[in-house]
Amino acid sequence: EILVSPLLQRGRRQREAMSSTHESVSATRRRKEVVHDILNNTQKWKINENNSLKSGTRSSIFWSKKTKPSAPSIIGTKSKAKPYSIGTTYKGEWKLNKKHGFGCQIWAKGNKYEGQWEEGYRHGRGSFWVMEGKKLRKQYTGSWKRGLKDGLGVYFYKNGDRYEGEWHNGLRSGKGTLFTHDGQQYNGMWREDQQNGFGRLVKANGDVYRGQWLNGKREGSGIYYFKSKQSVYDGEWVNDMPKCGINMDAKDYLSQGKKDVNLDAKFEPIPILRVKDSDDILIKRIEQIELERHAARNVAFIELESEFGEEELDEMRRAYSVVDLNGNGLIDASEMAKLLHNIDLPASEDDVARVMVDLDKNSDSKLSFQEFAKGVHLIKHLVTIKKKQQQKDRSEM
Repeated sequence: EILVSPLLQRGRRQREAMSSTHESVSATRRRKEVVHDILNNTQKWKINENNSLKSGTRSSIFWSKKTKPSAPSIIGTKSKAKPYSIGTTYKGEWKLNKKHGFGCQIWAKGNKYEGQWEEGYRHGRGSFWVMEGKKLRKQYTGSWKRGLKDGLGVYFYKNGDRYEGEWHNGLRSGKGTLFTHDGQQYNGMWREDQQNGFGRLVKANGDVYRGQWLNGKREGSGIYYFKSKQSVYDGEWVNDMPKCGINMDAKDYLSQGKKDVNLDAKFEPIPILRVKDSDDILIKRIEQIELERHAARNVAFIELESEFGEEELDEMRRAYSVVDLNGNGLIDASEMAKLLHNIDLPASEDDVARVMVDLDKNSDSKLSFQEFAKGVHLIKHLVTIKKKQQQKDRSEM
């Protein structure tokens, strides 16, 4: 019994080991079967996508799209058109499965971008072409940031115009020069894709304007040189029209203590208009215009949080949301008067019309909440000016 017992124990251990090995093999086989079933039930493109491990320089990556089914043949033959066609293609560098580094992307419609990428966005230096007919036309070359034009760049318009200068969030902003196809040249400041600030315009006929701009229009102090008449207008501009100033011969204008005025200068501020031995009416009128247009000339630069309190902004948002039935953040400009009445700020039709002009809108335009708030700021300014003028008139009576 003493000799047999160890043998029995050894045999028992061997049988247990064989049993556990069999169970382990069976479990492994079952896992393989499960993985096989998962792979068979998984779309092939998902497997390829997971296995691609896009990082570093890669060959072309293709995105496919469904093609429209063709009309059945008259003779009854089956169409040979493939159910899928090549869409966008990209060839370049990747990082963590995102376009990162230098690469070239061609969209399904033929548009093309070649340049730097960062985290899947056009970022850095690059050029963009658009497909027109069967030819590519370069549209923009310069700096990008998170997929938008940002920094220095050159934009080529379809009509032959060309802009060279600074961009921000996809819009012309900062210093820049616009060359038009009809021979004009604007050199100056831009904001939100329009001339805003100081700028100089040279027309094809030789006329020159140097002065302030607002939303693409001459607004504020400015000098206009008429080449054909050899005369100069120096004064205030409102909505692209001369409002109040002096008009005299160019030689006399430059000879009267203004020899330092150079119509070819760039980005130089215009001194405050003070005409020697002028009539007091002229000075008072200019000061009145400057006071009336102060808010409008700064509307592009105001911050809503600094102009309104939080409760006032909430009240305007509630009034705006009532009119914004679609909830898309845009309302008809024709609703402006109604909105002003809802927030206890009634305004005349003339005042509303003036505000629409200052916001560069018409009755068919759409207003965002920010534009509506800026309109409220302008209306308040007009109401304040009117009250001051009424008080002044009463005191002079």
